[in-house]
Amino acid sequence: RQLLMDLSKSQDVLKDRKDRRDYYLRLEAIYYNTDSDNYRHFYSDIFACLSLIDADDSLGNLDILAQNMESIKEGYIPINRDEAHNNELIDIRKEIIKLYDHTNLDISRINYTKRMAGETQSELARAKVLIEDLKNKLAESDVARAEAVNHLNTESSKLKEEVRDGQKKMQNEYITILGIFAAIVLAFTGGM
Repeated sequence: RQLLMDLSKSQDVLKDRKDRRDYYLRLEAIYYNTDSDNYRHFYSDIFACLSLIDADDSLGNLDILAQNMESIKEGYIPINRDEAHNNELIDIRKEIIKLYDHTNLDISRINYTKRMAGETQSELARAKVLIEDLKNKLAESDVARAEAVNHLNTESSKLKEEVRDGQKKMQNEYITILGIFAAIVLAFTGGM
């Protein structure tokens, strides 16, 4: 974990040949074991370490780590020998490739998750704006509806008054016509 953190701090950590050799030796010390199978890192340890680096800029940068891991993978050549075991060549290329692969996979996964979270936040912000816009339009339509109802009530009241006035006028006209008709009938009857 510390090696990953160290590799994530600067692009210059592998600049010098001596520095690269120091990192190769550190990796060999971690992975090489003559008595049994070589050390196998835990995927969960890599993810935990990368999550820490991603969460705190002072610990390093995932993009720098990816570049440095690629440099290590491309540059590692087994040259050291295990003097305790028949001068056997120390070769941890498979372990470095696995470490490189797991590291890049998790960096990609973290970046994808951040991108998806950003898109989700963006969609949520757009939805909030849309909701606010719809609330404003709803409020405007409520005001317009209330104004229309008030206008209709006013117009219906006016119309009701006009109908009442019309009825009263019509009633007066009926009475006048009835009076005229009664006068004609009385005059005709009186003439007979």
